[in-house]
Amino acid sequence: MGDLEETNKDYCTMWPERIGKVVLSDCCYQHDMDYWNPNKSFYEANRGLYECVRGRSQWIALVMFLGVSTPIAYGIYRYHQWLVKTERI
Repeated sequence: MGDLEETNKDYCTMWPERIGKVVLSDCCYQHDMDYWNPNKSFYEANRGLYECVRGRSQWIALVMFLGVSTPIAYGIYRYHQWLVKTERI
């Protein structure tokens, strides 16, 4: 994820790709992939994001985990899972 093309992508939807020196885009990318994975639960996807970010900043990890664990985020997760199961993607 080091070239210019990759740094222009928005992996952290509604969140900055970096905060100061803390780069978050690779953690967000993996979180997106986990959301689309029908074998991963909502909690597993969010826990993976938390663990990835926690190694860089514990407070950012906590804030992000709380943000992705809201009922609205759960609705988005369920919609993604529905798309995968009904093969609409």
